[in-house]
Amino acid sequence: VPILLMFNAKDEQNAARGGIDALPFDEAAYDALDAEIRSVMAPGKLIVPDDVQGRYPTLREAVLADNWPLLERARGKFLFALDEPPAKVAVYRGQRRSLEGRVFFINTDEASPAAAYLTLNDPVRDADRIRRDVAAGFIVRTRADANTREARANDIVPRDTALAGGAQFVSTDYLWPDPRLTGGYHVALPRGLVARCNPVRRPKGCGDLDKGVK
Repeated sequence: VPILLMFNAKDEQNAARGGIDALPFDEAAYDALDAEIRSVMAPGKLIVPDDVQGRYPTLREAVLADNWPLLERARGKFLFALDEPPAKVAVYRGQRRSLEGRVFFINTDEASPAAAYLTLNDPVRDADRIRRDVAAGFIVRTRADANTREARANDIVPRDTALAGGAQFVSTDYLWPDPRLTGGYHVALPRGLVARCNPVRRPKGCGDLDKGVK
């Protein structure tokens, strides 16, 4: 399966608290980040926005037309996502109509011409939105747990809602149970798989692909 790498462009100002004031991520810094990735990863190992957009006027139009590469072409390749709020991703996007020439997909809203990837962190609150976006063709990342809350309470509702909602990527801090906590909270696909047929886009299954990947 393709592998998603999410980046946060950290630039917090912490000198007053005994840390450092990080340099801001300006356009030059993002250009350097793109160049660094391309310097160590061959084009054939990447899925970049241009690969998806193809001949469509915008990345969003390509996504809504299901122009993502099929699994056989995407297998073992890497996607990079800039998981940041609008102000930061606007700097990365610049004046481009979509993300022409860029390495990263950006976290944006469904109406943006650059829309392809969405971070929707609350699988319960955003359940309907996640299902709609996945059905429309967007790549969605959500999370099953955060800040140890679900693990400490053994609250499986966010986890199960996330897995049922069709988000292609579900983040967790608990691939295995924490022995310090009761309840045995952890996150895994059925039968120990690491990937499966999408329950929203292919609710009737995918034939032999339903055997999954262990």
